[in-house]
Amino acid sequence: MCRVLDTYIDINAPPERVWNVLLDFPAWKEWNPFIPFLAGRPEVGVYLRISVSPPGMKSLEFKPKVFVV
Repeated sequence: MCRVLDTYIDINAPPERVWNVLLDFPAWKEWNPFIPFLAGRPEVGVYLRISVSPPGMKSLEFKPKVFVV
């Protein structure tokens, strides 16, 4: 089964700054407690490793495939 996550948001910052923050995977836990672990390379065809920690729930791990960068 393949699921696609597609989302949009307006951010008041230069695209280069946003991209650098998003690609700093080790720092995600500092600003996004919902996703405390993210590893892999942001390249088409690569599988990432993601840990999601919903408040009050058990953590879930995913291995999504990158389709577009």
